[in-house]
This record gives sequence, C-alpha cells and structure tokens, in this order.
Amino acid sequence: MWSAYLLSSTVLVGSACAQHYPVARQASTTSSSVAPPTSTCPNVPPLQTSWQYVAPPRNAKLDFGPPNVPQGKASNGQPKPGGPKGPKKIKNFILTIPDGFGPASEVFARDFVQWNNSATGWNRQLGSDTIQIGSIRTRSSDSYVTDSAASATAYSCAIKTYNGAIGIDEDGNPCGTVLEAAKRAGLKTGLVVTSRITHATPASFASHIYDRDQEDIIAEQLIGDQPLGPVVDLMLGGGLAFFWPNTTTGSSRKDSRDLIAEAKKAGYNAFTNRAGFDALGGGKSAKLPYLGLFTPGHMSYEVDRDPKVEPSLLDMTKTALETLKRATKDSKKGYFIMVEASRIDHAGHSNDLIGHLHEIIMYNEVVDYLKKWVDSNDDTVLIGTADHECAGLTVGGIVTTGEYQYNPVPLAGASHSSSYLASQWAKYNGSDPDGYLQDLFKQYGINDANSTEIAVAMAHKSSASFNDIHFGQSLTRRAMVKWATLGHTAVDVNLIGYGPNSERMAGNRDNTEVGQFITDQLELDLPTITKQLNDKKNENWLVNKVGRDKVEVSVTIVLTSEVHIAEHWFAEWS
Repeated sequence: MWSAYLLSSTVLVGSACAQHYPVARQASTTSSSVAPPTSTCPNVPPLQTSWQYVAPPRNAKLDFGPPNVPQGKASNGQPKPGGPKGPKKIKNFILTIPDGFGPASEVFARDFVQWNNSATGWNRQLGSDTIQIGSIRTRSSDSYVTDSAASATAYSCAIKTYNGAIGIDEDGNPCGTVLEAAKRAGLKTGLVVTSRITHATPASFASHIYDRDQEDIIAEQLIGDQPLGPVVDLMLGGGLAFFWPNTTTGSSRKDSRDLIAEAKKAGYNAFTNRAGFDALGGGKSAKLPYLGLFTPGHMSYEVDRDPKVEPSLLDMTKTALETLKRATKDSKKGYFIMVEASRIDHAGHSNDLIGHLHEIIMYNEVVDYLKKWVDSNDDTVLIGTADHECAGLTVGGIVTTGEYQYNPVPLAGASHSSSYLASQWAKYNGSDPDGYLQDLFKQYGINDANSTEIAVAMAHKSSASFNDIHFGQSLTRRAMVKWATLGHTAVDVNLIGYGPNSERMAGNRDNTEVGQFITDQLELDLPTITKQLNDKKNENWLVNKVGRDKVEVSVTIVLTSEVHIAEHWFAEWS
C-alpha cells in the first residue's frame, strides 16, 4: 500500500516566539490530513498543512501514455520547421544541460542583465534567448517531477526510467548511452561540469547504477571499471573526494582505492589543480585522455570562484572543445561532448538568488561562445536544455504598494552566494558577531538587515545549511520575487538549438527525444551497447540492487512570506 507523508512545521520568529506544528508521521492509510493549530505568534500566519502527499512504490509505473520507444528507433513525429540551418551530415555534437534552469529563471536573469546594462538598451537578450526553438517535457517513469538522474538518463539512453536511476532502465537493466555508443563508433568524448563529476547528470552518460548516491562506484566506472572500459576521453569538474582513498583526509570513499593513481595507470593525464589545467594550453597542447578535478566536492559558485584555483565553466568548455577539435581534425569521426552548468540547480535548492543569477549568466556566456564555435564549424550541432526546473521561481511575487514589482537593485550589490556567506558565519568565533553578521548581509546585497533577520541567523549560527537558505530568503523579499519550493518542479524547460538539423527538434518534445535526436544525428548504435552491458550485468561491476524502501528525510525550509522555518518530510527512495 502506498504511504502518505504529511507536512511537519515549526514556525520561529527570532528566539522569543515559537509555535510547533504536529510532527510528520507515516499514515496507515492512503490519505490523511493535519489541521494546523492557530499560531500564537504576532504577525505570523499559520502554515497551511491540509495537503497530503501519496508516494508510489519504486516499481510503480505511472500511466504517462505510450511506452518507451525502443533504443535505436526513430523518434516520434515529423521534423518541425525552424532553427538556423538546414539538413547536413553531423560530425560533432555539443549537448549543454543547464541543470535546474527553468523559464522563469531565464526571465529573472535577462531582466537583471537588461537593468544592469540599461545604457546599451532594454532589448538585450541572453545567449540562450536568441536560439530558443522549443521546450522539453521532463517527467520520469515513476513521477511527474523528475530528478536529475532519470532526466539525464532520458537524454543519454533515450528512455524513461525511475528517479535515482543512473544509466539503468525502469526494469533495472543497464542501457547503453549516446556517449558510450559514440566512443564505440570512433568518436572522441567529453564531460565538462561544475558539479562533482560523479553527480547524477554526468554519471548518467558513462556509468550504470541503481542508486545515484553510490558515487564511489560511479567514480570507478568513469575511469573504465565496467565492461566497456574507459569511454570518456576528457573529464573536467569537481568531485575529488570520491577518487581519493579513504586514508586521505576529506575522502568520501569506503575503501582504500586511489582512483587518481588508477586513472594515471590507465593512461589518463590526471591533474587536481589549476596548474594542471593551464598546462593544457587551452587545448592546443593537450593530449587525450585527461581527467581534471579541482575540488573535493562541487566546484565553487561562479560568484565565489577564485580564478587562481578553479577555471570557469567557459574556460573548461573552450579547452575541451579545442582539445576535441585537434584530436579529430584528420578523422571522419568527430566528437560528442556534454557540458553541464550544474550549479544553477544547487542555488535553486537553496533559494539563493545570487548564486542562481551568476550561474545563469555564466551559462549564457558559454552559449554565446558555442554559437560562434558552431558558426566556425558547420558540421557541428548544438542542443541545450535543462534536465528539470528547480524551486519554482516567480519574478514579481510580492506586491506591497498595489503595483506589480520586481526589484533587481539589491542583486547588484552582492558579492557572494548565500552558501559561502553562511559557511563564513558558521566558522566565525570573533568578538563582534553582530558587526560581522551585518557585514555578511551587506555582502549579499542587504544593507538594511532587520533585528528579526539578525536574531534568526544568530540563533542558528552553527548551521550553515540553515543560514544558506535564510540569507537567500532575506534577499528574495527585497528583490520582490518568490520561490515555490526547495525542490524540483514539473514545469517544462526551454530548448535551444543551433547548427545543422537543429530545426528538427523545434516544438514541444519529450526528454527522451533529445537522446534519440543525438542517436539519429551521429548514427549511433545504442542497442548493441545495451546488449554488451546486459551480457555482463551479473558480474561484479554492476552493484546489486540496493534496498528500495522509503526513507524519511527532513529538510529545513525558510518560507518567503515571513521569517518562517518549516520542516517538510517527504518520501525518498534509496
């Protein structure tokens, strides 16, 4: 029987007023509700908790219409008009995935850029605005709201699967990916991300695992510990912690394997700092294969990035493309590369407007560069789309004067993400906490932090994750926008296309059609790769299925209307 998980909330205003709502429980029936008590706190409306969530079991297949199109079959529908260039045989394919980038986020960033550059005209567009050709439906096989694993698997394998699956179909079988098939067909391949390289999106192109959280095993597969051997010619991103042996401080591995050493033994030029990246000479002196990891976890938000330590997404993209172009210049076979602007999503999860904004701006700088690249390489096509929307951003969500408003002014005064500032606050042990905290708020564009905002940050000083969201919500109110959630939504995401044959993807498409389009354009054989993987699925490389039981996860959420804190409990699959 399905289980209902109910909302649990705690409302806090400073430390002087607290009202606790009923704790979430697992209902014994398929539906239930909790009536919230009346708040005794002044000026704090009660939270509405009368809704319910019913979670399907992992093996439930939602009725989303026709079943998956088998790998290798043509995508549905006829080519639609639009796009910049006509039919041509494709040699190279560039796929960009701005993780968590929804339509409202594009408007939010565009409006800021226009305001911040008003002298150059209010009609200024982002790079992705100029080549938008459609939209993508994102649902997974078991939920209307996808996660990155299921969505990336739709792009890589051209099939639907359940949330949490990495290169695995909904029946638990590994599926051949477009990157693996490209490598087998003689193309060069690359993954460039700002997340951990083992995170769900990049992992779904070159590994196969039932649970996206098994990143130590994903790391092993990325360097070739799977039946197909090494399939990624270049990898750039974060995630060193899953490559370090457990004897190294900061390692996230459960064993003593040193995957950096193993990668070098397998022939990779493996480096872990900016100097190693710079030695590639912008790709002009690079030799494949190479693996560059710059941080233990995710790379820094663009607004926080130290360029002496970490390259930008644009830096990495330029170097990767130059490397791949030089490696394939004398061959009829080209390359496939996936570039992910990973941290747009992470900032959405934290409701961090500043992190979100600068990640989007950087992504659009990459898109501008890629358009020029395609113009100079007319056998190359660019397709870009998010895996899902994150956090339900609305622009102009608070009306205080009777007029519709959005205020980008405080955004321009910020110099760091909320995550960075919250971590600095958690580490502070000086003698002037009030003054230091006021300065942190100013670095987030808030020059008028009120006593309640200060009190809440003080009360939760040790929790960087709490204040990450608290800083974000404080700026959200001033910018007069709103976030609907800390999670993903089911909203369709924008699709961009540029270069030959991109017009064939115009219109509203299912996410699996992206994977099928890549397959068709590069003339890839996914079924053969899938068979090779499944012929050896019972060997040790494919970890046995982990438990599919639900686990309750508590997430602290700061709501937008007041300084409210709520604990939402939800069902998550391990």
